[in-house]
Amino acid sequence: MSKKKLFWHMIAIRISIILVSTLLLKTGKYANEHFDGLLDYGDIYFVWIKYAQWIWEGYVPYVDFQLEFPPLFLLIIYVPYIFFKIIGILPYGTWFALFQLIPDMIALKLLLELNQNENLKEVIYLWVYFLPIPLLLLVRFDLWAITATLASVKKWSENKYEEAVAYAILGVFVKLFPGLLLLHYSRKLIQDKKRLLKIIGISFAEMAPFLIIYPLLFGLKTIEGYIGIITFHEGKAPLKNSLLDILIGVFQGHEIDTFYKIGFFVGLAIIPFVKKDTNDALFSSFLFFALFFWRYTPQYFIWAIPFATTRKRALFVTILYAFAFGVFIIANIYTFTQPTYVPVHP
Repeated sequence: MSKKKLFWHMIAIRISIILVSTLLLKTGKYANEHFDGLLDYGDIYFVWIKYAQWIWEGYVPYVDFQLEFPPLFLLIIYVPYIFFKIIGILPYGTWFALFQLIPDMIALKLLLELNQNENLKEVIYLWVYFLPIPLLLLVRFDLWAITATLASVKKWSENKYEEAVAYAILGVFVKLFPGLLLLHYSRKLIQDKKRLLKIIGISFAEMAPFLIIYPLLFGLKTIEGYIGIITFHEGKAPLKNSLLDILIGVFQGHEIDTFYKIGFFVGLAIIPFVKKDTNDALFSSFLFFALFFWRYTPQYFIWAIPFATTRKRALFVTILYAFAFGVFIIANIYTFTQPTYVPVHP
């Protein structure tokens, strides 16, 4: 199938989902009784719209109220809110879903370009036609981090290391999982001192607005807010039936928590240096993450796609896992009743 047709099919599917959610399922027989449409599950109306509203009212993120995600998350939730407030007509969730089409199309373009060197047809067709993927992507901001990760993987495959690192850092400023890439890149870059210095300079310039300028404008409390991103997620209790949850039950206590979490992060850091092949180590890290992270669920399957692009053998596993992910998303839409976290007004 031509690239042009794939793009049009993808857009048609996404727009159809948005229209169905906005127009037909508001009071439909199969609508979730707690929400107004197919795309209204998740944290959009419990958390993100509140953050966006507080910014609109003049409150300063990380200073006046705590955020559990890195700074570029704010841009992703706030741009749709501007359209919602100025233009109106559509609910905030619909504006958010429409905004998601931008990284969605960029991600497909990157997958098609990567397919020139790898056999990624299965992943591309999953991305376009497997309905649970847009059902998740249109209500989550993960897609921006996934797209940055795909761009980084592509640049790395072209030996454009500076750009690869820049995109990975960009992804980290949306969500933390693209940091897995930086672990792997460091192994190779340490061997190239001249290039490493240039990359450090580029990375510093990229991080300066968030780590220097923002704190100078709004004070040291900003730094506390950034640290809070880590402590918030690290402090979450393990999901039921995760390996950590099972171990806590076996050992009859929470003493295992600290040792397990330290071991988890040490394991992630070691894998790039144990595996000789960068691509093999990259996917191994993701598998390690998926198996041992105490908050991992099938909804995060979507993170696997950029890492799966590095290995042909990973594609079959990816496709099988997609069905577990699909079941989870459908179940989530019709059973989700409340978020795990509701922010406190500043």
